[in-house]
Amino acid sequence: MIYKTKIESHIGGREENQDYHLTQHTGFGELYLVCDGMGGHKGGAIASKLATNVIAGDMDSSKSNDPVNALYNAIYKANFEIFRRSIQNPELTGMGTTLSCLLVATDKAYTCHVGDSRIYQIRNNEIIFKTQDHSKVYELVKRGIINEEQARKHPESNIIERAMGIKPAVDVEMHELSYLRGDRFLLCTDGIHGLLSDEEILNVIKRNNVEDATKKLIDLANQKGIDLGGGHDNMTAAIVEMDEDSSNVVTNSNEQRNLKKNYLVPGIILILAIMLFATNECYRVKPLRTDNLSLQDSINNSQLFSIQIIDSQRDSIRNLEETIKMLLSKIDSTENLSQKLKEKTDKPEIHLNPYNESQMQENPANDSLLQDSPAIDSAKQPKSAASPNSSKSKNETHRKTEKR
Repeated sequence: MIYKTKIESHIGGREENQDYHLTQHTGFGELYLVCDGMGGHKGGAIASKLATNVIAGDMDSSKSNDPVNALYNAIYKANFEIFRRSIQNPELTGMGTTLSCLLVATDKAYTCHVGDSRIYQIRNNEIIFKTQDHSKVYELVKRGIINEEQARKHPESNIIERAMGIKPAVDVEMHELSYLRGDRFLLCTDGIHGLLSDEEILNVIKRNNVEDATKKLIDLANQKGIDLGGGHDNMTAAIVEMDEDSSNVVTNSNEQRNLKKNYLVPGIILILAIMLFATNECYRVKPLRTDNLSLQDSINNSQLFSIQIIDSQRDSIRNLEETIKMLLSKIDSTENLSQKLKEKTDKPEIHLNPYNESQMQENPANDSLLQDSPAIDSAKQPKSAASPNSSKSKNETHRKTEKR
């Protein structure tokens, strides 16, 4: 298949461009990725680049016959890799990124997104599809409390509720779309749609060819940011125009799939908790308590986790084997480390047995190891000392992540 494609990115009013984009041919079709990084002076740029590279590499080498499973595995792997690096390097604590992903196959197109970067599908000069932001203000839009114009100008428009790399697992929203010759897909970060209305975006796209439209979107958003006083966000826009129909064209066939295969979360969180305890003596040994209901329920009932792996996820799990082996090798040293902590803190020894209900009751005042971890609850960490104009900081507070 032949596509007309153009991608532009601009630093905006910041000192560093933490957006990252990538296009790649895969066995499933053409892959387009746009990410908007956040978290500290360096973290945002690292997270966005890491997400695009891991997803593209995993899709290119995938042995799956199902593009949906391949996309899920690639995104899950990228999310975990960002999270893993953020807990290994204190300078990267809290880093994450949004994601807009478009996979164009011969029979249909697949969109995946996390956060507030968007994907539009435009046909006959009309927007026929648009992803919904995972943000606080967009929830108000969906409930009819405010309109989209009010949402763009809302003081909390920079608070998002999902991001790649903030937690060990991520909730990805997926759509399957048919397409016709002449359809255009736009992938863009909030540096574009946060300054331009849908009407302004549509007017630019329908009046220009792919290359000119992409450049004019960047120029228009940048000028608006300057007019509003500068300091505006990085901006990235990618336009893909279809030169033929998909082989599976069905009217009103848009099918949304919410990928919520998160039953690996309890096991992964437990392993990461052990790693944090065994590799850093500054973390105090405390009984495990968490706001993850499934994990807490297992702890309270003294049950071991049983992680069942389906065939479509085995490729992703194999890639974690090396990390898991490293984590498990450290368990043998936990008793000695616990004794050292006891001597330093002059407190009763607490053994790492997250399933011992009596220990949980004996130490009700202790906070959760997971909740105290700087990697898992980034809201409790001090913000990066970077200049407000040089980077974005999206720190998760319960379900919400804020961008500066």
